[in-house]
Amino acid sequence: MLAALGDLSGAEEHFALSVGSRRSVERRTRVLIGARLAHVQVRRRQPQASAKTVLRLGADLTGITSARVTNELRALRTACAPYRKEREVQNADRLLAGLLS
Repeated sequence: MLAALGDLSGAEEHFALSVGSRRSVERRTRVLIGARLAHVQVRRRQPQASAKTVLRLGADLTGITSARVTNELRALRTACAPYRKEREVQNADRLLAGLLS
């Protein structure tokens, strides 16, 4: 909601706190919130932070089958496209591309 209202800083803080508070059994929720966090970071022109967020989710990303997660990850890849020349963004994009293919 905060991101939709234009409060990207508040949204980033909220998502970061939320993803950090999730238990290990809440993998799908952690991935969904983490993808939203990464997307907000890209919107704030912080592609390196976004890539690091995606890479930290790495182990949780495998084995998740959810249309909502898939849609978030596709939107994230699209948002990251202008930054794909950066090494860390390339690594995150490679991870996402492998999951979405």
